[in-house]
Amino acid sequence: MSSLERILARIAAQKEAVWVFCGDSITHGALHTQGWRDYTQHFSERLRYEKGLGLHIVVNTAISGHTTRDILAQFSARVGRFRPDFFALMIGMNDCAGNRGMELPEFRANLRRIVERVRAEAAAEVLLQTGCAIHPEQTALRARYPQFMDAVRETAAETATALVDHHADWERVRRENRPLFDSWMGDTIHPGPLGHWVFAARLLRELGLGELEKTPPPA
Repeated sequence: MSSLERILARIAAQKEAVWVFCGDSITHGALHTQGWRDYTQHFSERLRYEKGLGLHIVVNTAISGHTTRDILAQFSARVGRFRPDFFALMIGMNDCAGNRGMELPEFRANLRRIVERVRAEAAAEVLLQTGCAIHPEQTALRARYPQFMDAVRETAAETATALVDHHADWERVRRENRPLFDSWMGDTIHPGPLGHWVFAARLLRELGLGELEKTPPPA
């Protein structure tokens, strides 16, 4: 059974569960959501209301500006105390920034350590996610971002961890339909309200939870 199949089976089997979403400002949903729901809130709406799984509690411990270093340093507060059944991580936008002093080997090691600790300490099913795409000409500080997203993909494969590859979808749209891509973004690195809806829609489909039926995309 694949890692994604394990998640699907556990969702179907458990009437009660705790989901922890972790990451940086993108998952935090701060500011650039402009008062609309972030993707974890859309996910919760579909899971707990539309699907009727009200005892699947969704917790968002992402913090704006943070990196994998911060998550490891604060692991007990942001992950351990919630004893999650499911743990989803989207990270890398700050790790890759040229002013953070983090190289790819450290990022890979941090990702692997987070996955290992979640499994060892919470026995949770782990889901890694790549983030949005970005216009490289607008974000010179984050020129290495695609390489860091590759590291997320590679870590998922190496650790037999489920992966939702948003970045690949967003990069294709960025290249083929720039106006559509730009409508998903709140600024050069953060998804806006529509981008969060797009994130949630992809995540829900991957986890066999269907489409958002009662929450249309933001205009």
